[in-house]
Amino acid sequence: MANSTITTANAGNMVVPLSAIIDQLKGKLNNTEIEVLLSAILSQKKTEVRPGDLITVELMNQILNDLADLNLRVAQLEGGVSTGLAPIIDQIIPAVQRVGGTLAVIGRNFNTPPERNTVEIAGFPIERFQSSPDGELVFGIPRIDIIGEKLDTKVSVQTERGSASKTITLLPRLITPEGFVSFTEDPANSSLPVITSPGTYDIGFMVNSQTSVDESYVITAGYIDVAGSFTAQQWKDATTLKTATGDTIAETPLKLPAFSPVKIVVRIVLPAGATANTTVAKLSLRAKSVNNDAGLSKNSDPLIITVGQKLPFSDPRVDWVNEVPTQPTATNKARRTIDAVTGQEFVEIPFGGVGLMTLRTTFKIAGNFSYEVTMDPASAGAWAPMRPSPLSSTGKQNGENELIGVILKLLATADVQHSEVRTLTIKATRTPPAGAPATDTETFTSWTTISIRGYTP
Repeated sequence: MANSTITTANAGNMVVPLSAIIDQLKGKLNNTEIEVLLSAILSQKKTEVRPGDLITVELMNQILNDLADLNLRVAQLEGGVSTGLAPIIDQIIPAVQRVGGTLAVIGRNFNTPPERNTVEIAGFPIERFQSSPDGELVFGIPRIDIIGEKLDTKVSVQTERGSASKTITLLPRLITPEGFVSFTEDPANSSLPVITSPGTYDIGFMVNSQTSVDESYVITAGYIDVAGSFTAQQWKDATTLKTATGDTIAETPLKLPAFSPVKIVVRIVLPAGATANTTVAKLSLRAKSVNNDAGLSKNSDPLIITVGQKLPFSDPRVDWVNEVPTQPTATNKARRTIDAVTGQEFVEIPFGGVGLMTLRTTFKIAGNFSYEVTMDPASAGAWAPMRPSPLSSTGKQNGENELIGVILKLLATADVQHSEVRTLTIKATRTPPAGAPATDTETFTSWTTISIRGYTP
């Protein structure tokens, strides 16, 4: 065997010259195998300690270096530094949001907690954050005034290591419109000829959004209580909605300015084949509010269309608004509901109960007015007789209001007719006021119709 020495160096180390290892392997392995073995030995990194292994200085230094690196990482995390890299914004959810809504900025290399980041939107600093998971910054959009329909701006995130930004679209803060919607007939309806089949007729309505702000509505036409030659769908297929300028109104939101009546024209193209006096349908317009469906959406009073007759005409110089609340109160058990399928509006009274229906009228001409209530079909013992209060108003001025109350009472809880819907017609008849000029001899009638029925509390 060749002379090879084994030298002991530092404490805990045993140093064996490579030449001694090679000498011992000669004759047992060929040269290629020896080279592969030596390469593997020299490139090996200690990953674990096995029984019988020596704990060397190199191993301990490796462990100490790893511990130092780990301590540094922990200290950075506890100090609010995720990495040594600049922040990156991957996405903002949602990319289009209203002022007052919530945004989530998703990305990397943000400081923790979120308050250690400088975050701005449209130049406004964000000071409060919601509970945010790692890699997200969640916050509410502050009150930013937006001129126009939208604002394309940026959200920026800055740390001590750099900054990042991403584009977002802001929409104006949503203000829930409050108020009511009213419908009146276009005076031109009184000049329409007798309805014939076939024939084309433009029936006008003035829709007034009397609301705190401008509001958008989806305007549609519907038919109920159809009889005779045509079905409700055939009536609907024959109907197109148009603006005063003749533009077709699709089932998309139409913006109505507050307190500025807008004319909606219902164009009906009746096909041939309808039997006169027996082909009947009740037409209603529906205005479905985009931003306050429960509080504003409303149907017009049904307009009875009878083939072979002129349209009944309610003079639009008296404006009617149903003020029955949508929920009963401790003192008034009446409630106003809307059928989810047909959109028809009802005033409901609890079976065996009493409720007050209140209507607010607005007069668009001075005069004296008398009031009347009728029911169709007749009560037949289910409802108590009804009368308006007051019965008349004298000396009303143009623009003045009057509240008209009607007591509704269901008599017998066991009566089968509780489930039947009845139609109330409340009429106001105008006569010239005292002291009116001799030329003022006009007498007219305006009315509104209300569908009533019972409900189980």
